[in-house]
Amino acid sequence: MNQETLNNIKKIMEENLTVKTTYNLEYDVVDQIISTFFNIDYEITAEEELFNDSIFSLSVYSNNVTSYDLNNISAIKNGKTTQYSTGIYMSYLAKEGLIPEGEYIINVSW
Repeated sequence: MNQETLNNIKKIMEENLTVKTTYNLEYDVVDQIISTFFNIDYEITAEEELFNDSIFSLSVYSNNVTSYDLNNISAIKNGKTTQYSTGIYMSYLAKEGLIPEGEYIINVSW
Protein backbone atom coordinates (compact mmCIF):
# COMPACT_ATOMS: atom_id res chain seq x y z
CA MET A 1 0.00 0.00 0.00
CA ASN A 2 1.38 3.40 -0.89
CA GLN A 3 1.72 6.32 1.52
CA GLU A 4 -1.12 8.29 -0.09
CA THR A 5 -3.56 5.43 0.51
CA LEU A 6 -2.42 5.11 4.12
CA ASN A 7 -2.81 8.86 4.63
CA ASN A 8 -6.33 8.71 3.15
CA ILE A 9 -7.30 5.93 5.55
CA LYS A 10 -5.90 7.90 8.47
CA LYS A 11 -7.80 11.03 7.37
CA ILE A 12 -11.07 9.10 7.06
CA MET A 13 -10.63 7.71 10.57
CA GLU A 14 -9.75 11.12 12.05
CA GLU A 15 -12.85 12.68 10.45
CA ASN A 16 -15.27 9.94 11.49
CA LEU A 17 -14.06 8.43 14.73
CA THR A 18 -15.74 9.62 17.93
CA VAL A 19 -14.76 8.87 21.49
CA LYS A 20 -17.44 8.23 24.08
CA THR A 21 -17.80 6.66 27.48
CA THR A 22 -19.24 3.16 27.53
CA TYR A 23 -20.32 1.36 30.69
CA ASN A 24 -19.55 -2.35 30.85
CA LEU A 25 -21.52 -4.77 33.04
CA GLU A 26 -21.66 -8.52 33.37
CA TYR A 27 -25.03 -10.04 32.54
CA ASP A 28 -25.59 -11.37 36.06
CA VAL A 29 -25.15 -7.87 37.51
CA VAL A 30 -27.88 -6.60 35.17
CA ASP A 31 -30.07 -9.51 36.30
CA GLN A 32 -29.49 -8.56 39.93
CA ILE A 33 -30.18 -4.84 39.42
CA ILE A 34 -33.39 -5.34 37.45
CA SER A 35 -34.63 -8.20 39.66
CA THR A 36 -34.02 -6.19 42.82
CA PHE A 37 -35.58 -2.92 41.68
CA PHE A 38 -38.65 -4.38 39.95
CA ASN A 39 -39.03 -7.30 42.36
CA ILE A 40 -39.14 -9.82 39.51
CA ASP A 41 -37.13 -12.89 38.53
CA TYR A 42 -35.21 -11.40 35.61
CA GLU A 43 -32.69 -13.12 33.36
CA ILE A 44 -31.34 -11.02 30.51
CA THR A 45 -30.09 -14.08 28.66
CA ALA A 46 -33.64 -15.46 28.39
CA GLU A 47 -35.42 -12.13 27.92
CA GLU A 48 -33.12 -10.98 25.11
CA GLU A 49 -32.36 -14.48 23.74
CA LEU A 50 -28.62 -14.08 24.32
CA PHE A 51 -26.05 -16.85 24.17
CA ASN A 52 -22.72 -17.60 25.81
CA ASP A 53 -19.72 -15.48 24.80
CA SER A 54 -21.80 -12.65 23.39
CA ILE A 55 -22.33 -8.98 24.10
CA PHE A 56 -25.50 -6.91 24.21
CA SER A 57 -25.41 -3.15 23.73
CA LEU A 58 -27.92 -0.62 25.01
CA SER A 59 -28.46 3.11 24.77
CA VAL A 60 -29.70 4.05 28.25
CA TYR A 61 -31.25 7.51 28.47
CA SER A 62 -34.10 8.74 30.65
CA ASN A 63 -35.79 10.39 27.67
CA ASN A 64 -36.07 6.92 26.07
CA VAL A 65 -38.88 6.13 28.51
CA THR A 66 -42.23 6.89 26.85
CA SER A 67 -45.71 6.99 28.36
CA TYR A 68 -46.28 3.55 26.79
CA ASP A 69 -43.16 2.30 28.60
CA LEU A 70 -44.41 3.77 31.88
CA ASN A 71 -47.61 1.73 31.48
CA ASN A 72 -45.46 -1.37 30.94
CA ILE A 73 -43.36 -0.49 34.00
CA SER A 74 -46.54 -0.24 36.06
CA ALA A 75 -47.68 -3.65 34.78
CA ILE A 76 -44.24 -5.14 35.48
CA LYS A 77 -44.38 -3.88 39.05
CA ASN A 78 -47.70 -5.73 39.33
CA GLY A 79 -46.21 -9.03 38.20
CA LYS A 80 -46.49 -8.92 34.40
CA THR A 81 -43.30 -9.49 32.40
CA THR A 82 -42.48 -8.49 28.85
CA GLN A 83 -39.75 -9.80 26.60
CA TYR A 84 -37.05 -7.62 25.00
CA SER A 85 -37.49 -4.90 27.64
CA THR A 86 -33.99 -4.58 29.07
CA GLY A 87 -33.58 -1.16 27.44
CA ILE A 88 -36.83 0.07 28.99
CA TYR A 89 -35.84 -1.25 32.43
CA MET A 90 -32.39 0.29 32.29
CA SER A 91 -33.63 3.63 30.93
CA TYR A 92 -36.22 3.75 33.71
CA LEU A 93 -33.47 3.16 36.27
CA ALA A 94 -31.56 6.07 34.70
CA LYS A 95 -34.71 8.22 34.86
CA GLU A 96 -34.91 7.39 38.57
CA GLY A 97 -31.26 8.46 38.98
CA LEU A 98 -30.09 4.98 40.01
CA ILE A 99 -27.68 4.36 37.13
CA PRO A 100 -25.85 6.77 34.82
CA GLU A 101 -27.18 7.51 31.36
CA GLY A 102 -25.06 6.42 28.43
CA GLU A 103 -24.04 3.51 26.28
CA TYR A 104 -23.86 0.10 27.95
CA ILE A 105 -22.15 -3.10 26.91
CA ILE A 106 -23.47 -6.19 28.67
CA ASN A 107 -20.99 -9.08 28.66
CA VAL A 108 -22.52 -12.55 28.50
CA SER A 109 -20.24 -15.41 29.45
CA TRP A 110 -20.84 -18.38 31.70
